[in-house]
Amino acid sequence: MKLEVGRWGVGVAIGDFELRLFLGDFYLKIPGRLEVAWNSTGRYVDRIERKGRES
Repeated sequence: MKLEVGRWGVGVAIGDFELRLFLGDFYLKIPGRLEVAWNSTGRYVDRIERKGRES
Protein backbone atom coordinates (compact mmCIF):
# COMPACT_ATOMS: atom_id res chain seq x y z
CA MET A 1 0.00 0.00 0.00
CA LYS A 2 1.26 3.43 -0.93
CA LEU A 3 -0.21 6.67 0.38
CA GLU A 4 0.81 9.94 -1.25
CA VAL A 5 -0.21 13.19 0.43
CA GLY A 6 0.71 16.42 -1.29
CA ARG A 7 -0.07 20.05 -0.95
CA TRP A 8 -2.97 19.89 -3.42
CA GLY A 9 -4.37 16.39 -2.97
CA VAL A 10 -3.97 12.74 -2.10
CA GLY A 11 -3.22 9.45 -3.85
CA VAL A 12 -3.67 5.85 -2.75
CA ALA A 13 -2.28 2.71 -4.39
CA ILE A 14 -3.05 -0.81 -3.20
CA GLY A 15 -1.38 -3.33 -5.47
CA ASP A 16 -2.39 -2.36 -9.01
CA PHE A 17 -5.44 -0.36 -7.85
CA GLU A 18 -4.82 3.40 -7.88
CA LEU A 19 -6.87 6.44 -6.93
CA ARG A 20 -5.42 9.94 -7.15
CA LEU A 21 -7.34 13.11 -6.33
CA PHE A 22 -5.44 16.33 -6.80
CA LEU A 23 -6.65 19.85 -7.51
CA GLY A 24 -8.00 19.73 -11.07
CA ASP A 25 -6.93 16.11 -11.60
CA PHE A 26 -8.64 12.74 -11.10
CA TYR A 27 -7.16 9.33 -11.88
CA LEU A 28 -8.66 5.89 -11.20
CA LYS A 29 -7.24 2.53 -12.24
CA ILE A 30 -9.07 -0.71 -11.49
CA PRO A 31 -6.85 -3.59 -12.64
CA GLY A 32 -8.37 -5.72 -15.38
CA ARG A 33 -11.42 -3.46 -15.70
CA LEU A 34 -11.06 0.28 -16.18
CA GLU A 35 -8.69 3.24 -16.33
CA VAL A 36 -10.13 6.78 -16.09
CA ALA A 37 -8.36 10.13 -16.02
CA TRP A 38 -9.84 13.62 -16.01
CA ASN A 39 -8.08 16.99 -15.88
CA SER A 40 -8.14 20.42 -17.52
CA THR A 41 -7.04 18.98 -20.89
CA GLY A 42 -9.96 16.55 -21.11
CA ARG A 43 -11.21 13.12 -20.17
CA TYR A 44 -9.68 9.71 -20.88
CA VAL A 45 -11.50 6.39 -20.44
CA ASP A 46 -10.08 2.98 -21.29
CA ARG A 47 -12.17 -0.10 -20.64
CA ILE A 48 -9.96 -3.14 -20.30
CA GLU A 49 -11.50 -6.28 -21.75
CA ARG A 50 -10.89 -9.59 -20.05
CA LYS A 51 -9.27 -12.22 -22.23
CA GLY A 52 -9.49 -15.99 -22.18
CA ARG A 53 -13.22 -16.57 -22.31
CA GLU A 54 -14.91 -16.30 -25.69
CA SER A 55 -18.60 -16.72 -26.46
